[in-house]
Amino acid sequence: MLIWKSQKFLKSIYTLLNMHYGLRCYNKDSEAIGWLYTYNNDTELVWTIKNLNWCRQWKTERGAKKNFERYNSRWQFISKGGYLKIEVMPDIPESAVLDELGENAVSTIGVTTKMFRSQDYMNQEQRTVAEDFTDMIETEYALCVQEMRKANNAIVMDVPTGLTKEDNRRLDYANREIDSINKYWQIRLGHLIEFIETQNPKFNKELAIKYLSSGGK
Repeated sequence: MLIWKSQKFLKSIYTLLNMHYGLRCYNKDSEAIGWLYTYNNDTELVWTIKNLNWCRQWKTERGAKKNFERYNSRWQFISKGGYLKIEVMPDIPESAVLDELGENAVSTIGVTTKMFRSQDYMNQEQRTVAEDFTDMIETEYALCVQEMRKANNAIVMDVPTGLTKEDNRRLDYANREIDSINKYWQIRLGHLIEFIETQNPKFNKELAIKYLSSGGK
C-alpha cells in the first residue's frame, strides 16, 4: 500500500525550517576544526564546535555565498593557509533556539506578532482583513497539524492476517481515501508555512517548535 506518512512530513518541515548554512572552518591540513562565528562587531573571527547558535549562519546557501569571500579571505590569513566551506550546519538543540528567541517566545505567540510590514499604510478595511488573518494563523496552523495526525493515525498499518484478496483491496482503497484527506491538510499547512516564512521567519520558527517538534502538540 502506498501510504503518505504525515509524521515524516511534519519532521521534514521542522528540519527545513531549522536548517541553516554555516561556514565550516578548516586548517591548512584540510582538517575540519569547527564553525565560524564572529564578535566585536564582526571584526574578530573565531571558531566553535559547541555553541552553534553563536555561529554565522544563513537560511539559504545563496545567502551564505554572498558573504563567503570576505570571511574566507580573512580566515585564510588568520589560520595561515586554512579555508572555509559552506555546509549545512548540524541541528541546533531546541533549547538553544528558544534561548535565542527569548524565554517567553513560545508562550507569547500571536500576542505581538506582526505579519504585514505595510499595515500602517493600509486603509481601515485592508487593516481589518490583515488583522483578522493574523489572528487566525496559529489556529489554522494547529488545526492542520491536528488533522494531519488524526488522518495519519486512522490509516491501518497493521493489516490483519487471514484477509482475502478482496478484503485487502478494500482496506487499501479505504487507506487511500484517508490518505487523500491527509494530503489535503499537508498542502494547506505547506502553503501557510510558506506564507509565514516570507512575512515573519521568526514567527515561523516559533510555530515549528510549538507544533512540529517532537515535544509539540
